[in-house]
Amino acid sequence: MKAIFRIAAMILVITMLVACGTTPTEPAVTEPGQPEVLTPQQEWLKANQLGEYETGTQDWAAIEAAAKAEGTVLVYANSSKTEKAAASIAAQSWVPVSYSPNWLALSHSC
Repeated sequence: MKAIFRIAAMILVITMLVACGTTPTEPAVTEPGQPEVLTPQQEWLKANQLGEYETGTQDWAAIEAAAKAEGTVLVYANSSKTEKAAASIAAQSWVPVSYSPNWLALSHSC
């Protein structure tokens, strides 16, 4: 039993050392005047003005228009507060909200 534990501990230590020894990838260097090459995550952040692309201002008219364009919001929750918030949002005519209080049963159905 002790031998198995020692082997498992050694494998764990070796795995952690190997994981720590990987070199991070360097960002691509672009020439001046060339368009910046973005990863899909960076493109999403830029399009949504988040992370390093955050402008500090929020255009709520654009946020509401985007919410309306997405359609109905389905909220799975187990709290009466969520139901009240969904009713409040729907009453303000932002976007239709559908509320499902039985989220646990739906998430575990086969």
